[in-house]
Amino acid sequence: MTAMKAANNELKGMMKMVRIEGIDSMQDETMDVMGVSSEIQENLGRSYNVPDDIHEEELIWGV
Repeated sequence: MTAMKAANNELKGMMKMVRIEGIDSMQDETMDVMGVSSEIQENLGRSYNVPDDIHEEELIWGV
């Protein structure tokens, strides 16, 4: 029982240090980063409709 009371008091003390504004700000920043990441992934996955019969050597050496 004593250990539970000590843990409860410790938890209460930690919760006093948590600021909701800080959590909101961190979530906003995380959402912004995820948005940028999605844009990058979308651009990297874009298809440029390159014909299948073009060989890399032709693109590099102009053959």
